[in-house]
Amino acid sequence: MISKNLECNYCKEIFDSKSRNSKQKYCSKSCARKGSPNNNRFKSGEPSWNAGLNVSGMSGKKMTQDHKDKISKANSGENAPNWKGGISEENYRIRRTGRYKSWRLAVFERDNYTCKHCGDRSSKGNRVELNADHIKQFALYPELRFDLNNGRTLCVDCHRKTPTWGYTGKKATLEATGQTYEELQKERLQ
Repeated sequence: MISKNLECNYCKEIFDSKSRNSKQKYCSKSCARKGSPNNNRFKSGEPSWNAGLNVSGMSGKKMTQDHKDKISKANSGENAPNWKGGISEENYRIRRTGRYKSWRLAVFERDNYTCKHCGDRSSKGNRVELNADHIKQFALYPELRFDLNNGRTLCVDCHRKTPTWGYTGKKATLEATGQTYEELQKERLQ
């Protein structure tokens, strides 16, 4: 390799260039970052390049619920950008609908955002995570999924103590229906 003695454009030190690049201007990456005139790095305390820009075209505009529903319908199912042929479970899909979210919010509002078992609720400095629990199981009673009287507000700790939580909930479902887990899954996918 050819060795050249060059002067760093930032610190003015003489350095030995062992690269074939005859246009090398800095002795190190550190000097290159500090001395580069086109330093496009983010600077602390300065606004970003896109601060305040109306990027989406919808910023600051209000949409009616009807308009939101139309957009949701137009981008769901086979029209969704990540559609993979309907492989999601029914339970997963239902819990992400606007109807389910409305039911959940209605349960919280009716119960005044307070756990029905222990009476705990969020306050300044004390955040309590709440769940909207189905009294009669979501999987076993599809006709009651959106019934406000079948819901109650529980904190996570109280919800975990219910007999329908997690694996114990699956076990309770199997006992109630007299089916095996595989039979129950096949039935749900049909």
